Amino acid sequence: MEKEFFLNNREKLKRDMADREMVILASGKEKYFSGDASYKFRVSKNFYYYTGLNYDNVTYVVFKAGEEIIEKLFFDEISPDKVKWIGSKLTKEEAMDMFPSIKEVNFFNTSQLVKQLKKDISIHEIEKVYLDFLDNPSNIDKPDLTHKDNALRSYLEHATGGAKEFSFVSINELAKLHRPYKEDCEIECIKKAIDYTSRALTMVMKNIKSCKSENEVEAYLDFSVRKDGCTFTSFDPIVACGINGTILHYTDNNAKIERDDLVLLDVGHEYENYASDITRTLPSTGLYTPYQRKIYQIVLDTNKNIINDIKIGMTFKELNDLAKDYLSEGLIREGIIKDKDEISNYYWHNVSHPLGLDTHDLRGETLTIEEGMVITVEPGLYIAETKTGIRIEDDVYVTKKGNIVLTDKVPKEIKDIEEIITEKKY
Repeated sequence: MEKEFFLNNREKLKRDMADREMVILASGKEKYFSGDASYKFRVSKNFYYYTGLNYDNVTYVVFKAGEEIIEKLFFDEISPDKVKWIGSKLTKEEAMDMFPSIKEVNFFNTSQLVKQLKKDISIHEIEKVYLDFLDNPSNIDKPDLTHKDNALRSYLEHATGGAKEFSFVSINELAKLHRPYKEDCEIECIKKAIDYTSRALTMVMKNIKSCKSENEVEAYLDFSVRKDGCTFTSFDPIVACGINGTILHYTDNNAKIERDDLVLLDVGHEYENYASDITRTLPSTGLYTPYQRKIYQIVLDTNKNIINDIKIGMTFKELNDLAKDYLSEGLIREGIIKDKDEISNYYWHNVSHPLGLDTHDLRGETLTIEEGMVITVEPGLYIAETKTGIRIEDDVYVTKKGNIVLTDKVPKEIKDIEEIITEKKY
């Protein structure tokens, strides 16, 4: 991603801030696991969107004071000896290249963070502070700026020394004005994330007949994307066979696959922090049973109808109501239900959500679908009494010229899937 993209994002942020408002964005830090081990670092998505930095323990601060906009970056340059252990981190030269609007005097060591913030809030009479409220544990000695109940409040509450009190607000109040509407470079990142997932799902299709358990299927997914160089999944993959496919967020992925089981795969991967989110439901033997074909076709027809129905200005609820109508009509036609109200017994989630830096991305000011959004279309039917769970999910780019299915290379037609699994089509 080019640095100009992040420069433009910061310009949007500064444009939409009011006088005497401050934004504090922290990249986050490695989360402790056990012993001397930590989880692999994942950067805060809001921080990344506005800075383009992928390093831990970096904090970006910007505030307005009258006609003046002041930006500051807090990070620690590591010593040459430490580089031998953990590798190089952000240098001042790299930071100055990414942040040309920040004066050199406004680069600080992280140990100066709280002291400097207290000073700026007091001197400039800051009235509102935007924080990234993520669920990271706070630390009273080293306040974690990404936690909504963090110690930063107690450090800063009285920093103004009797001046007008200030309030804490989620950065999402500003980010939702920007992040939902994707630039071309973001679409390219999502497409590349989709490519990872597409190749992984195709590999599973070619090998699923030999898989005896869900964890074998997951191993093919993992092998494919790691071979391609993908570092992160966008969420824990769902590999659910038989009755497990009727559990919406099943993640055990360790059950034995029985003959004629369906295997539901809900998977996503990341490219430059942007996510994909795709679901396909496969027959373990290579062929759907007659009953499975009927239910699958209802879901598939709903998926395609919803993609065609998406209109700019439509609400997500309106789209979901259409999905319920299509699904219930199909079940009534097959004699599985008698009344539309019964659909809630077999379908209970929403048909769509925004996609971007997060799998469930920010929605914007309203609950409407707007130009420039990438959204999922994921109808499903979950019939526990027949151990039938089917979901088909695509990622769709909404434009004035029409809806573009970004996942169109991932097979979803019954004939195509069966031919790939039975080695009649590659």
